Amino acid sequence: MYVPLSDFSLLCGNLTDRTKYPTGTFPFIDGDTYTIYWKDTCANTRLVMPDYELSLELKDENTIHNETNIFKVTLTNERMTIDGKYFGYDSRCYFPIFPDMDTGNKVDYYLGSHAMYEEYVVYDNTQHAVHKATYA
Repeated sequence: MYVPLSDFSLLCGNLTDRTKYPTGTFPFIDGDTYTIYWKDTCANTRLVMPDYELSLELKDENTIHNETNIFKVTLTNERMTIDGKYFGYDSRCYFPIFPDMDTGNKVDYYLGSHAMYEEYVVYDNTQHAVHKATYA
């Protein structure tokens, strides 16, 4: 998942608060690569890390804001970790949320396979079919 840089900074502060973790199990921030990671393998990290839950509200300017528009994704230990071998560090376990470094983007979140692998994505092009390209 990619989040706006300002939200990522807030997320980092919350996730790396050492008072929320048993001794030695807290994550670290790599300021050069903008990544959050644990200094252990994911197999070991998952044994002691808390579960995380992420709730998303998908909306646009035409959406009515109510409970039916809440899209909830539960991110368990398995879904909230990526083996460090994919980043060149076999003894690290990474948190799969990264900052969107496009400085023009202030509000968009981008979800990848870690968040969406059990979900369906449907693209509805009704507005284009009814009103042509200007409404797509």
